[in-house]
Amino acid sequence: MKKYIYITLIMFTLSACSKLEETPFSGIFTSNFYRTASDAEAALTAVYGGIADVYNGPAPLMVSDFSADQVYPRPVVGRNTYTLFTYDPTYSIVRSFSRENESPVQIWRLAYTGIERANWVIEKVPFTNMDVKRRDEIIGEALFLRAFFHWSLTKNFGDVVVKTKASSVLENATVAKSSMKDVYKQIYADLDEATAKLPSYTANTVKGRASKEVAMALHAKAALYNEDWALALQKAQAVISSGRYALMPNVRDVYEVTKEDLD
Repeated sequence: MKKYIYITLIMFTLSACSKLEETPFSGIFTSNFYRTASDAEAALTAVYGGIADVYNGPAPLMVSDFSADQVYPRPVVGRNTYTLFTYDPTYSIVRSFSRENESPVQIWRLAYTGIERANWVIEKVPFTNMDVKRRDEIIGEALFLRAFFHWSLTKNFGDVVVKTKASSVLENATVAKSSMKDVYKQIYADLDEATAKLPSYTANTVKGRASKEVAMALHAKAALYNEDWALALQKAQAVISSGRYALMPNVRDVYEVTKEDLD
């Protein structure tokens, strides 16, 4: 008798599950996101947030020391964990003391997080029902940010993984490493497309957003790191001749809070 009731309950459960249709209201998935203009803007904001994540610590500024003989003296002041000029290949000491933001791991992990977010925007937003002009601008900003993250990686690590597809399937999640030559080829391509889609800077441009001239400036800087002198000169001259940006009369004003974000 007990066995009969048990089997009946299982059959009832399977029957009920097969007919269940659920509409998610609070869960956010790629299948029910990227549908509206606000979705697209939120996704782009998350990509910009990747810059704050990478620079949420001194790793990007200390990386020149990592490349030389000195790494970092101690993860915690007062603890003689390891001395100056000691090299830890896996930075395990840094991680164990929750100081990953002072290690190259910070740049590597979070730059690829930014790239992953950018890839979703680039793939999904073209199909979002919204103003076409703003849609193209969002894609242009995402392309600019993807180029920035790839450049941050290759200038610090050399040959790295070039990731241009969102990890929607396993095949897109695992990608082989590319040579610096191919990395810069992708950076140039992204910046060319970003430049074509982005608007020029005006007084109405939202502070912090990439513009056409900003994309060309990054193109010039990336070309310098790639020792592509002619291209660097060409892009830099394009920024200067645009008349949209100029050097500050006094470089110290960069640190003056009352002069922040002045046009």
